[in-house]
Amino acid sequence: MLRQFWIDARVRLAALFGRRHIRARAEEELQFHLAMLEQRYLKSGLAPGEARAQARRELGNPTLIT
Repeated sequence: MLRQFWIDARVRLAALFGRRHIRARAEEELQFHLAMLEQRYLKSGLAPGEARAQARRELGNPTLIT
């Protein structure tokens, strides 16, 4: 029982103090995928502004993801 308490405490503390790191990693991952989609659209012949807009539409709302 005491062992389970310490496991639970570690998990809760990690979640509490690790949120910023997890959120930053998620943002970094989203930016990577956005850049890859944008590159794909640029290679297909879209103008830079349109390629970025299309990539953002395809990726979806980042607020709902993070």
